[in-house]
Amino acid sequence: MTNSQNKENIFDEILSKCNIIDVVSHYVKLQKKGRNYEGLCPFHDDKNLGNFNVSEEKQIFKCFSCGESGNALSFVKKIENCSWIEAAKKICQICSIIMPELENKNYVKTNPEVEKSLNILDDVNSFYSLCLFQTDEGKIALDYLHNRGLDDSIIRHFSIGYALNDGNKIISLLTKEKGYSLKELDTAGIIDLKNSYLKDRNAGRITFAIKNSDNRVCGFSCRIFGDIKSNSKYINTNSTIVFNKSNILYNFYEASMNARKVGKIYIVEGFMDVIACYRAGVKNVVGLMGTAFTKEHLRLIKSINAEILLCLDLDQPGQNNEFKISNILDANDLNYHFVNNKVDFKYKDCDEIINFLGSDYLLSYLKNLVDKKIWIINYFDNTFDMTIYENKEKLVNFFIPILAKTDKQIMFEDIVQSLSEKTGFSKDAIKNTILEKVNKYKTKISLEQQNQQKNDAINEDINRYFEDKENIYEEKEEKVNKYSRTRLYNSEKMLLTFALNYSEAYKYLKINRAMFVNDSFQQLFNYFDECINTKKLFPDKETFLNFIKDKSIKNKEDLINIANIIYENKLYDDFNESIIIELIDSIKNEREVLKSIENQKELLKNENGFDDSVLLLSYAAFKRKEIEGEEKKRRKVWLKDKKN
Repeated sequence: MTNSQNKENIFDEILSKCNIIDVVSHYVKLQKKGRNYEGLCPFHDDKNLGNFNVSEEKQIFKCFSCGESGNALSFVKKIENCSWIEAAKKICQICSIIMPELENKNYVKTNPEVEKSLNILDDVNSFYSLCLFQTDEGKIALDYLHNRGLDDSIIRHFSIGYALNDGNKIISLLTKEKGYSLKELDTAGIIDLKNSYLKDRNAGRITFAIKNSDNRVCGFSCRIFGDIKSNSKYINTNSTIVFNKSNILYNFYEASMNARKVGKIYIVEGFMDVIACYRAGVKNVVGLMGTAFTKEHLRLIKSINAEILLCLDLDQPGQNNEFKISNILDANDLNYHFVNNKVDFKYKDCDEIINFLGSDYLLSYLKNLVDKKIWIINYFDNTFDMTIYENKEKLVNFFIPILAKTDKQIMFEDIVQSLSEKTGFSKDAIKNTILEKVNKYKTKISLEQQNQQKNDAINEDINRYFEDKENIYEEKEEKVNKYSRTRLYNSEKMLLTFALNYSEAYKYLKINRAMFVNDSFQQLFNYFDECINTKKLFPDKETFLNFIKDKSIKNKEDLINIANIIYENKLYDDFNESIIIELIDSIKNEREVLKSIENQKELLKNENGFDDSVLLLSYAAFKRKEIEGEEKKRRKVWLKDKKN
């Protein structure tokens, strides 16, 4: 039995042992509707309950809006953006399925360079831990950590270590004893080969291991301590093939497991805040590590399917970042609350709170949650003198965009009541002011939406020249032909027709290294070239189609259908060099036109916000005419030279 067959059998076994309802409900809130379950689709911005259906009977899911469908395995692969093996492991974890075969490395395709870097970082982390606990130099760092309230069990749990000030010892250990090359250490981010003096980048610092979603060390954040002087309090591992701070949440692996149990996940600023929460017994906490909240962070948080609790620093930057995150969560219709920002202490984060006020106080702080309305009012109260009329008016105006986007009367009345209590303005005065400004705001938004719809329609007309790189052609010819209205498509189609029917055309394209924009056309040409090299002859239609049929490719049927259409598209009885040149020129022209259109779009967009779509289309027509005129001149010269 082949390795591929083994995999399929294991996947089938996992699918037979798991229940798709258990798997999907791990990520999506489902409710029973008749024989099936429904929820909001996680693969697009879904607002309509009922689009996304899961059948327990058939063990499949389907979104009738975006079209995503499949079984439990394909669902996890899609939502986690991982390999089939990783998806299988995840299902086993969710459904408590024991499959020792999945630990067999023969099943897992890994990038050798990635695995090498992760192994290096594991060894480095072990060395840092050894240095912290077993060297005189490390003892100073250990005392510092103890004074910060971290005992040995916490230090070991979070893989905290110390990098010796002599940055050469670890390089010697890794190269001479472990057999790693300097280039591999550079790839892992431990040294910088561009620096003439090679040493550990983290030398002389306390090291905090950062782990990926598989709980493997992928980088470090390293802190100065004591009397050491440095321009940077912290330094992080540079972006590598295994580490990108914008794609990682500190403590995600452990926090996600605990968050799924309790249904809540805290987001804090840094890793010391995560550790502070852990010391207080709160283990469902992740840290941003000082970066902005990214799309990848959002994907990770959404995958937990838990209520989000925002608890960033209480200083101005932290509060500003918290508000930005809340807007992102609103846009994705996610359930969240804020940890109350109205406090009676001066400390700015969880680490300071536990160190100065104790774990009980921190627990009380973390449990005091408020909604966005209260958080905003508190923010103004903390930031401005709310006895001043202008600041009261500023607070009322701040809610205009929020209220303009909701039709919920209860929310409206609730906010008006809270604003009245805070500002002292009467409810009627606030209501009238808000309604007047909300209507103006909605009118403005409506006009912007109309303009956007107009621009979208024009852009769709312009962008019809582009082929969707990820599109896989349907089997039916009429669906393939829906793209034939574009010049680029037609020219490439005819050019490929010549190549598949005439050896002279094929050789001409090979010599001139012609490339197709359309992925399917390029794929067919590549296989045609491979067929010639394999068969040692110029194949006819039947030979070429049989050659494709023998290929193990996903879109085999699509390519065969397209090839049939191409062969049926034969319009000329013989090879015609001038037409080939004309087609190549036409393709080149269209590419130039498209490039010019995009450049002009940017110019118009950046010109005081001006975006005149009619002018853009006129420009496109003018540019095409200009380029075609130049090509006609060149062609006349070519024909004249040909005759001579």
